[in-house]
Amino acid sequence: MTQRIMKQKRIRVLQLIDILKGGGAEEWLKDLSRLIDRDRFEIKVCYLLESPQKTYIEEISRAGIKVIYIGLDKKISQSILGSSALGRNTVLRSIARHSYLFYALTKLRSLYRTIVKERIELIHTHLHYSFLLASLLRRSIKIPIVCQVPQMKLQTEKTSPWSFTAYRLFGSAVDSFYTNISREELMKYGRIPQEKIQFIKGVVDLNTIKPVRREENPLIEEFGLQDAFPIFISIGRFVPEKGHSYAIEVVERLKSQFPKLRLFLLGEGWELEKYRETVKKRGLEDTVIMPGYRRDLHNFYSLADIFLRTCLIEGGSLANYYAMAYGNPIVAFETKAPTETITHGKNGFLAPLGDIEKMTGYAAMLAEKEDLRSLISNESRAYANEKLDIRDTIQSIESDYIRLCNGKGTHYRNKKHR
Repeated sequence: MTQRIMKQKRIRVLQLIDILKGGGAEEWLKDLSRLIDRDRFEIKVCYLLESPQKTYIEEISRAGIKVIYIGLDKKISQSILGSSALGRNTVLRSIARHSYLFYALTKLRSLYRTIVKERIELIHTHLHYSFLLASLLRRSIKIPIVCQVPQMKLQTEKTSPWSFTAYRLFGSAVDSFYTNISREELMKYGRIPQEKIQFIKGVVDLNTIKPVRREENPLIEEFGLQDAFPIFISIGRFVPEKGHSYAIEVVERLKSQFPKLRLFLLGEGWELEKYRETVKKRGLEDTVIMPGYRRDLHNFYSLADIFLRTCLIEGGSLANYYAMAYGNPIVAFETKAPTETITHGKNGFLAPLGDIEKMTGYAAMLAEKEDLRSLISNESRAYANEKLDIRDTIQSIESDYIRLCNGKGTHYRNKKHR
């Protein structure tokens, strides 16, 4: 059987993404590209914008996958995205976001040439600009396109308010939409037919979940945590909808009750420095630790006593899913989003949206009761093991790739029409 598969022609798939910076979409692309069956698929990754962070590019390349950049001069792109002015000025951020749209459209020709040169047979898009480019090229590249829907509609309102309009206008060019957000939103606001939408839930590579014992955890010495308790963590981009200010307020309220409490706020974003200033003004520098962008998240999950999910829109996120896989008890806001993974009182606690008093109360209760923490931890881990395994999702995506490419050759417009 294996020999027969090896003799089959591999399907050449292009994983197309806006930027390889740091976030759930990038993590998902990396794991999908790494774990998909190499005997049946030849994976290449293409991105449009350079980032100061090189981690994902290096990790994907080490997995033997070709990474292609088709954007601006790398130094120019890095200097724009790494500019501290963007973090301080909301007007500049708005201009930058609108500029990205026009910039992306200039990459149509480069993307077309890449697809032809690499003889791509299927495109899988992962963020908004990538979807737009691939769908606009559909008439010239008559090959299947699948789209990963990265955000709920509310999440797009500040960053890419045009995205659901683009789904309505260009959704007919896409063969399959994958989402772990909401089928209903895509059908209602994107006018996507139900039969085109595949709901995926498993996004965690359970084989990589290897908890680090406290006595061996390098973070203890790095941050002087020998006597720290409880240790909270919260992970996400530093943008308003992630609600990091609520996490800071929770620990500020609990500090007198738990003098050795520590909170790790992990991530990057335009508002990171603003939050650091807030922590300093409140005199919480010894309590709230913001290390910025880290790739050793397994150490933080292993060390955490409680995970705070303060996002105001999502009912789940990749960080949330990995926290469950590591057995972190979770205290979260009840967003009523269809992606909710928490059953109140079973594998975590849900406070009414924005109710800082209830969130603080649940966090204090978990910190005080070791037996309850252990019970919630076990339930959290069991949920992840049962429902969040990425390999179940990858098998489904592989079957869809094969279905879409079955019997179809690679067709591009002839030279005179390019």
